[in-house]
Amino acid sequence: MKIDGNEITEVLNTRIVIEWAMGNWCNFRCPYCFDEANLGTHKAPEVTPLVQANVTHLVKQIRKHNPNDHIQWTLSGGEPTAQKKFEFLLKTLNDIDDNSHVMLVTNGTRPITWWKNNIHQVEHVILSHHIESKIEHNIELLKLFAEHKTNIAISVMIGAQNFDQAVKDYKILAELTTPKKFTHIKLMINRFRLTSRNDEFNELSKEQHEILNSLQEQYKLNKQIDETSRIFWRSNRIRIKEKLYRKYQTPHIKYTKDNEKIIDEMGWYRGKRNRYEGNWVGYKCYAEGRAMHIRYDGGMGRLPCKVVFFKDVNIFDEDFVNKYKYNNEPYICDKTYIDCNCAGQLEAKKVL
Repeated sequence: MKIDGNEITEVLNTRIVIEWAMGNWCNFRCPYCFDEANLGTHKAPEVTPLVQANVTHLVKQIRKHNPNDHIQWTLSGGEPTAQKKFEFLLKTLNDIDDNSHVMLVTNGTRPITWWKNNIHQVEHVILSHHIESKIEHNIELLKLFAEHKTNIAISVMIGAQNFDQAVKDYKILAELTTPKKFTHIKLMINRFRLTSRNDEFNELSKEQHEILNSLQEQYKLNKQIDETSRIFWRSNRIRIKEKLYRKYQTPHIKYTKDNEKIIDEMGWYRGKRNRYEGNWVGYKCYAEGRAMHIRYDGGMGRLPCKVVFFKDVNIFDEDFVNKYKYNNEPYICDKTYIDCNCAGQLEAKKVL
């Protein structure tokens, strides 16, 4: 792979991401959500000592090979907070390893009291505001997140069906989150997409797209940032011991240009995509042990170029500790296409 014509010799990334879909049950039934996300066929089991033991075993397996790399738990669903005793899982993930953090993908509908009791267990939240969402509840929730300097990305879900109300809600949330107090909160627009279950899907008109684009640009212009608050979050919220490991949580690439060795941010999803050419053929790719996936029914997945689930390995089963073995060996890439199937694979550690 090359960037600006210069061969990349290494991708540096000190983050291990474990994506865990906590069942596919949700208290919302949004038809525009991705397939199987809210069908309700698998409600995540109650968090028991067995689940806690299995999670602990998983982390210990990782730490045998990667004692210093940072672990990010991305908990989604369905609605993950609907799991019985979910707060015990949050506590377990935080207690078993002091070089990790939890990112939660949620509709945020648990009562404010629940969030007050558990907000210290979550470092990063991807929050979605839907047709069914209560604007008053999310206003109070965002105020709470601002108070605790929790890193938040909130998306207002907008389509032709709910356009007027969604735009109204977006404007309210934009006014709320513009001041410096809300530095850690990023407001976005997520436009409805066609799915196999979204029979009422209608494309937004050109005029509606222009309105949304204008709202986003205006928000970016007005958004006030407190740089000292951002430094606080980077330095204290995420528990990373070594500065070097903190730096390379954001994927970097190593290459030589005009006889000078350069290390720079990868930036594939941040505007640099058109500067790359070629493929990763011949590279040692460590994605299998660094971009992990737990399916909504508990099945353990691995990722060399697509999700492949281990046979009969389930994080909810009693024999998980005997069956699951972490693989830190690289996959020698033989794929001739330029892009990988997901960010976890693309940004995973690679060595030529």
